[in-house]
Amino acid sequence: MSDAVAEVIQSSTTLFVCQCYELDCAPPLGSLVRASSGPIEVIAAVSMAETSSIDSGRRPVAIGDGKQTFEDIKQSNPHLAQLFTTSFQAIVVGYRAGDDYFRYLPPMPVPIHTPVYLCNNQEIAEFTSSLTFLDLIYSASTSPLREELLAAFIRTAGRARGEDGEFLAQAGRQAVVLMRKEPAQLWRLLEMLKS
Repeated sequence: MSDAVAEVIQSSTTLFVCQCYELDCAPPLGSLVRASSGPIEVIAAVSMAETSSIDSGRRPVAIGDGKQTFEDIKQSNPHLAQLFTTSFQAIVVGYRAGDDYFRYLPPMPVPIHTPVYLCNNQEIAEFTSSLTFLDLIYSASTSPLREELLAAFIRTAGRARGEDGEFLAQAGRQAVVLMRKEPAQLWRLLEMLKS
């Protein structure tokens, strides 16, 4: 088993918020993550990430001189990791109980302080063998550009499945049904899937 990347700090049956163990090391947008909730393992899609001050009343200020790289600034200011935190939000898309995957909301939220792991390619391929959960990703996102999240998820899952052309076609068909009343957003999503 790989190392956990984060810990749950806020949780509901529809989403959870995680604090990363390392600064600036959030999973990519659209990645699948997993966290245990009693006898089940909840599966969620990363929908947003941010790095912010641990003190919400203090806004960061520029400390570079324009000639340093980000790595130079981090090396000369090792205390930054104590002043900032990286977190991400993940939309729950299903769960696994034993060897079976369920592509709907779990019966209970993930407990606070539960470690969160990135799903590996095999887990992604198994979970995405059916795409009945895509509406959970699309409808749960509060972003005005939620088609970006859906496209990021489909591209990430496609790569994990070895650039499976049939998977991408199936996901595109599912998106057409899901977004039929939003032609501009559907067009944008399909364009993003081409690249």
